[in-house]
Amino acid sequence: MKGDTRKFEITKTDQQYQNSNIEKNSVNTYEATFQVIDSSDSTYTIDWKYENQLFNETIPEKFQEVFEEFRIMNVRYETDELGAFRGILNWNEISEQMERLFNELPVLLANDSVEIGPILEPLRKI
Repeated sequence: MKGDTRKFEITKTDQQYQNSNIEKNSVNTYEATFQVIDSSDSTYTIDWKYENQLFNETIPEKFQEVFEEFRIMNVRYETDELGAFRGILNWNEISEQMERLFNELPVLLANDSVEIGPILEPLRKI
């Protein structure tokens, strides 16, 4: 129903095995908020907001404030009346935001002699 909001703690586990032994075991947890922005008999429009995990893991503390505008990601999407995904409505806005991040981050970090490879690694997964 329009205005309904739910918060969830989401945990992503990445495990890699070799010969029945765990080679990699990483766990990433974040909080996400889902809010129904609009609804009709056949659709729901939902805002999904979550903290960009790049900030928790790779951007040095001294640059956190500079990139504050990129911290919270907002994905607005539409579902049918049963909740089946139809599409992302603000994909263009998300694309522009991520492009700005990709353009600004390397320049700022390069000027500060920070090793950029480990910072950009999570971005390559997007």
